[in-house]
Amino acid sequence: MDRNHIHKNLKLRFGDRCHICGAEGVPLQLHHIVPLTRGGGDSLENMRLVCQRCHLETHGGIRGFDFEVYLFRLLQLSKQFRNVRTQVRFGAGRDFTADLAAEEKKGNQWQEVVIECKVASSFTNDRLLIILGQLNSYRKYVGTARLIFAFLGELQPRTLSLFKKSNLEVWDLAYISNRFKQEISKAHHPVLQSMFMAQKPSTVPPERQLIQDLRALRPGRTDWSRYQKLIGRIIERLFCPPLSTPISELPDTQKINRRDFILPNYCEDGFWAFVRSQYSGDYIVVDAKNYSGEIKKHNVLQISNYLKKHGVGLFGLIICRNGGDNSCFHTLREIWAIDKKLIIVLTDDDIEKMLIEKSSGRSPEIIVRQRIEDFRLTL
Repeated sequence: MDRNHIHKNLKLRFGDRCHICGAEGVPLQLHHIVPLTRGGGDSLENMRLVCQRCHLETHGGIRGFDFEVYLFRLLQLSKQFRNVRTQVRFGAGRDFTADLAAEEKKGNQWQEVVIECKVASSFTNDRLLIILGQLNSYRKYVGTARLIFAFLGELQPRTLSLFKKSNLEVWDLAYISNRFKQEISKAHHPVLQSMFMAQKPSTVPPERQLIQDLRALRPGRTDWSRYQKLIGRIIERLFCPPLSTPISELPDTQKINRRDFILPNYCEDGFWAFVRSQYSGDYIVVDAKNYSGEIKKHNVLQISNYLKKHGVGLFGLIICRNGGDNSCFHTLREIWAIDKKLIIVLTDDDIEKMLIEKSSGRSPEIIVRQRIEDFRLTL
């Protein structure tokens, strides 16, 4: 069935309005309820007509307090919770306001739980540490209540262990989907309900296999070639499209500077269009470093020498296993301040988070965006 036919049938079935916000008299686009990357298909049951704004927002994240309100509804529907409240103030001076609070039944007892909700589906490690610190600081206000961090993504095992060591609970996308399965079937939301119900794909997404391949590859000189090839596959999976297919090991005219990958950036909208206009990212230059230790100043200078205003542009990525040392980050700040060359360092953790975002039908660029923000806001 071609798309024009699908569009016509959906309009007959559901009306000439946006399925999410109800807007009428506006151009409507086809939207997959369960993303193709999660096993969804082009059947009428899996497609709806939505306006451009809602289509962009469902791909980039949930609007406003949707997640908080939806979780509030799930708690209300569950027999395991009572006294569900929103925007609850704690402390003698009302110093802390929790997104949600409730009492959860544990055996014959009812325990107070305090829930902090984050709409984003993924975070850099720096931001997760800030969230962890914030939650720990709330203990003095909430007494014996259990603290819960709820968000629309997935934490990696090593990050999850940090929360467990701090005696903090995590409700991620998979946990909420399993814990509140019956409640989700009763609580309608045009985006969130289908997102939670799509948590069990019939096949393993290719992004998950790439994560396994990355974890199995040892850092160090021995496997540098295998690592470089793997990073090539990963960045193509993550960013192409909208970026063009990576060009491998292209030297400059002096035949001195050679970079691992260059991704042509012809995007006219979205994140990469912003990178092109604001950071002269006509091409995205990528270096892959399979070092067992941290990258250093000379690694930054290598990619910096390749970046030229009237050549590939001034934006680059260094993808490595363990981040950079102090000399690396000092050099990153220096070349940005002097030459306006912006180079972002991404680690294994960042790559895994982006692959998880991609496998869930969301935008992996969120991690690159957060890294840019973290870099510039600390200058």
